Amino acid sequence: MMQNWRNPKKLKMIIKEIDGVRKLLADEDEQNHILIVGQTGSTKTLLLNRLAEEYHSIGYIVVHIESAKSNLEPGWSAFEPTAKYHLDKLKFQNEKSNKQEIRIYHPNIGVPAYKKVPETQIYTLSIKKLDRLLISFLFEESSESSSISILNNEIEQLKKSESFFDLFLKLKKGNSKEEKDLFSLKSQATSINFNTILNYLSRFRDQPILMPDNYEKNLDIVKSLSNQKPYHIFSNRWVNDEKLKSLFTLYIISEIRKAKQSGKIKRPVLIILDELKSIANASPLFSHNKILSKILTENLSIMRSLSVNFLASSQLYNDIDSSVRQSFSEVLYGKSTALNEIQTISQILGLDSFGRRLFTELEYNQFYFLSQDSKKIGILNAHLPRHANQERGEIFDKLFGKQFPDKMKNYKEETKKIMNDFKMQEERVRGSL
Repeated sequence: MMQNWRNPKKLKMIIKEIDGVRKLLADEDEQNHILIVGQTGSTKTLLLNRLAEEYHSIGYIVVHIESAKSNLEPGWSAFEPTAKYHLDKLKFQNEKSNKQEIRIYHPNIGVPAYKKVPETQIYTLSIKKLDRLLISFLFEESSESSSISILNNEIEQLKKSESFFDLFLKLKKGNSKEEKDLFSLKSQATSINFNTILNYLSRFRDQPILMPDNYEKNLDIVKSLSNQKPYHIFSNRWVNDEKLKSLFTLYIISEIRKAKQSGKIKRPVLIILDELKSIANASPLFSHNKILSKILTENLSIMRSLSVNFLASSQLYNDIDSSVRQSFSEVLYGKSTALNEIQTISQILGLDSFGRRLFTELEYNQFYFLSQDSKKIGILNAHLPRHANQERGEIFDKLFGKQFPDKMKNYKEETKKIMNDFKMQEERVRGSL
């Protein structure tokens, strides 16, 4: 089912009856963000993968951003299914098994140096692309404080070749040759402002991730997404810092938004977020998660008009930040036994006791579809994806190594070079004083 991707405002999911069963398929219409909710075992991941296939088939660039699981679950699209239930379902759907080309990306943090891993593009971030929204997230402030303003102005004035250490030099004064550590110099700004900046950026001091704007390993989202054929999987599986994981998610979304606004990416884009509550929790433990939800809500609103659709999943609807979940115009509810979930959904749908019972009795791969289009509301079954799904007990790296041994790589030398470049940047700055 191929459609004209050059008219992205006419792309949407529709419901069609096939062999007496209501199926969710891709067709032409307006744009919508879709949220899939269901407890473990409700097959929400299978549905998410099938929707990704549908969008990809009509010309969308598919971008997976891992958040909670960080186990490269989207990577299973590179394999053909072997499970009997999956093959039987494909036969019922009158479809053949298939596999999808994938491209994996990972920030230059925690990459194993002692073993080979599936082929991955290791990337760094341009320090000049830390805009006001990203800085606000790092500083955990939604308003523009003096510290944020000072830092943002200094970043804007950095030259393409200037580094993380050049930034600190511009904020400080003193003689580094008399100090053992560049970071112990006295502040050029007020001590309060500088201490605030240092506090939030210190996590990058020993992590070679923020690099000069002209650094060769910086993520170039336009170049990366120029190829529509593969699924683009942005993984954080070796990053232990949860705040950094969220930063990378925001950075990728921000770069896609800017590229679409400037017209550098022509095709429509589908951004997939697994387990949405992990980045937009209704009761966040940390302040930065509150800012993250606000920024995500803003992006969901802005990017809808830029031919960018979001497809997300979560185990519980009530666990998602209210502003974020309300940004999704279509919601698919799978089987749930959580009483508070059933109550919330019943209120949204206006279900009576009979309707609530129907909801609790949803079967395998059944979902209750809630849409702004009242004609589509109701229970439906979705096609399973034609590629494989992660099965219990299976490990992605192990299976990938068996099927694609020539694509298993060791990145010890590459990450070592990035670290050496980072150290040289510091040495250059110290030597200039």
